[in-house]
Amino acid sequence: ARGAGAAGSPEANLMEIVNLLAMQAVVALGGYQGPGGERIPPNPFAARHYIDLLDVLQKKTVGNASTEEAQTLEAVLYELRMQFVQIANAVAAAPPPSPSSSPRHG
Repeated sequence: ARGAGAAGSPEANLMEIVNLLAMQAVVALGGYQGPGGERIPPNPFAARHYIDLLDVLQKKTVGNASTEEAQTLEAVLYELRMQFVQIANAVAAAPPPSPSSSPRHG
């Protein structure tokens, strides 16, 4: 059923799903701070998963999404993919952890 949910919750629709998945991708890309203001490190594997889910959603809704929904989904995917490339390149270029910071066994 369409319309506002119980207790005035937002309408369940395609854009809510896109927003939910996009927010998870942004968090995984390190785009948010934790509750105490600490930096949340990027998790490229999780980010890629959420971006891939949005890609599946885009492919499965071809012909069923409104023009506005399709354009928004395309724009969200483009932005997330660009951010992913930047993060993946930064992670790849980061120096490996120094041996002195690794725990010693023995």
